[in-house]
Amino acid sequence: MIGSTVSHYRILDRLGGGGMGVVYRAVDLKLDRPVALKFLSSQRGASEEHKRRFIREARAASALDHPNICTVYEIDETPDGALFIAMALCEGETLRDRIARGPLPVGEAVEIAEQIAAGLARAHGRGIVHRDVKPANVIVAPDGRVKLVDFGIAKLSDQSRLTRAGTTVGTAGYMSPEQLHGEELDPRTDVWSLGAVIYEMVTGHSPFEAESETETVKAILRRAQRPMASLRPGVPPALERLVERALAKRLEDRTASMDAMSAELRRLAASLATPSRASDPDRTVVEIPVPLSPPPPLPEPDTREGLHGHTVGPYEILEILGGGGMGVVYKARDTRLARIVALKFLPPELTRDREAKLRFEQEARAASSLDHPNLCTILEMGEASDGRLYIAMPCYDGETLRRRLERGPLPVEEAVDVALQIARGLAKAHRNGIIHRDVKPANLIITSDGVVKILDFGLAKLAGSAAISRSGSSAGTPAYMAPEQARGDEVDPRADLWSLGVVLYEMLTGRRPFRGEREQAVIYSILHENAQPLRELRPEAPPELARIVERLMAKAPEDRYSTVDEAIADLRTLQGG
Repeated sequence: MIGSTVSHYRILDRLGGGGMGVVYRAVDLKLDRPVALKFLSSQRGASEEHKRRFIREARAASALDHPNICTVYEIDETPDGALFIAMALCEGETLRDRIARGPLPVGEAVEIAEQIAAGLARAHGRGIVHRDVKPANVIVAPDGRVKLVDFGIAKLSDQSRLTRAGTTVGTAGYMSPEQLHGEELDPRTDVWSLGAVIYEMVTGHSPFEAESETETVKAILRRAQRPMASLRPGVPPALERLVERALAKRLEDRTASMDAMSAELRRLAASLATPSRASDPDRTVVEIPVPLSPPPPLPEPDTREGLHGHTVGPYEILEILGGGGMGVVYKARDTRLARIVALKFLPPELTRDREAKLRFEQEARAASSLDHPNLCTILEMGEASDGRLYIAMPCYDGETLRRRLERGPLPVEEAVDVALQIARGLAKAHRNGIIHRDVKPANLIITSDGVVKILDFGLAKLAGSAAISRSGSSAGTPAYMAPEQARGDEVDPRADLWSLGVVLYEMLTGRRPFRGEREQAVIYSILHENAQPLRELRPEAPPELARIVERLMAKAPEDRYSTVDEAIADLRTLQGG
C-alpha cells in the first residue's frame, strides 16, 4: 500500500501492527497534515465480528476528547471493503520501547502513570473500558506527554458484548483475573492493568513474569506479586501500596475507580516534587462547545433554514448553532462514528468568492496543524454538493467568553487563569508560524469544566506565506485589532498579544478599552488614544496585573512583550505559580 492514495490520504510508510490492525503513516491531502491510518488486519474476507470490533474502536475513541487520548478524525472504507481509521499521528516512542532501555526513574514513572490515569478516567466517565492497557498502547512524546492509543477492544458499557461468554480479549500479562475468567468487566479492570504497567515501569519486570503465557495466567490468578522494593530498593511505600491495591485479585479489594487512582497519583507526584503534566494547565481538555442558550438570530433567513434536516457527506444536520463573518456553524451527527460534531460552513453568499474560500481553507489547514489542549481540534474538511466548504469539529458543552461577560466582569483570579490559557494556546500557534489575528471573546470558549479554547482561525495568517487579503486591507474585529493591524500593515505574533491585552482588560473591567459608535471611531481610538487606567475601573486589581495589561496593549509592537511566552511567565508569577 505504500505510495498509494486511499480516499484523500497518501500512504507514506508502515508504522506497525497488532492483533486488530495495521498502521501506516500518511498525509491528509485535504488538510496537508500527517496522520496515522489503521487498517483492519485482514484486508479481504474479514469476519463480521472483526469488522464490528474495528468500528467499535473508532466509535469508542471518537467519543473521547482528552489530551492523553489519541484523536480519531474519521472512519472510512476502501473500494475493496477494507475499513480504516484516520487518527492523529502521535510522535514519540511506545512505553514498551522506553522500558526496554531499563526501569524508569520513579518520578517519571509516576508522571506517566498519572497521565494514563487521566485519559482512562475520561474514558470511564463516558462508559468506556479500554480492556488492553499495556506499554505497547502508550505513546510517550519527546516532551514527556503521553497518549493512550488503540481502543480496539474497548467495550462500551451500554453495548452488548461482541465476544462469546467465557472468551477473553486482551494481552495476558496485563489482564485482570476477572478478564482471564471471561467475566463481565467494569472500569476496575483498567485499574489492574495500569497497576501492572506501573510495576513494570518501576522495576523493569512484569509483576507476574513467567516462562510461558499459561504460567503467566496461573500466576495472575493464584499468586501475589513480589514487592517492588525487592526488585528496586527505595521505592516509596506510598507507591508500593498504590500498586498493591491496584493489583488486588478481587474487584471489591481493588482501588474503587480510576478517578481515585488518578487523585492518589497526583498526591504522590506532589510528595515526590514531580511536576504533573496531567494536571498542568497546558494539558486541559480540547473542546468546542454547544452554546448554553440559543444563538442570536442570523441576518440571512435562508442560511438558518438552508441545511437544517439535510445530510452533507456523512453528516446529518440537526440545528444551527451560530455564525459570523467567515462562517455559519451547525450541530450535526457523524453517521460513521455516531458522534455529535460542529460543522462550520462558508456562508452561501460567499460561495463564489474565491478569496473567502481560500481564507476558509487556510483556517482549516492552520488549525489542523495545531495539537494543543487550548485549541480546537479539526476533524476534517469537506465540500457540500453546492460547493460550500465546511470544517468538522468536536461539539461539547460550554459558552463563549462574550456570553460570560454579559453577566459582568470576572473575578481577578479567574480572569488571570483565562488569560493564561489563551496565552498558552497562542504560544503553540506562534511556534508553528501561525498568527490568529482575531482573538476576541466571541472566539473564546469556556467549557463547563473551566477550560478555555481558542476557535476560528479563519483569519489566521501563516507567517512566511503571502497574505491572502489585499495589501492595505485589514481582516479582524476592530475593537480587538492592534494598531498595526487596523492600519492594514503587515502583522507578527505581537498583534495577538495586543488582542489578548484587550480581552484581559475587558474581563477585568467589563468594558472594552477602546470604544466608539462607529468602527472608524473605534479604530481612531486604538491609534491615537490611551485606555482608561485599569485600576481606576478595578481598584482591587494588583498593580503588577495592571502593568501586564499595559504592556500587552502598548501602541508600538516593540514596546509589547516580544513573545507570548514572556507574558505567560509574568502571568504565572502573578498567579503564584
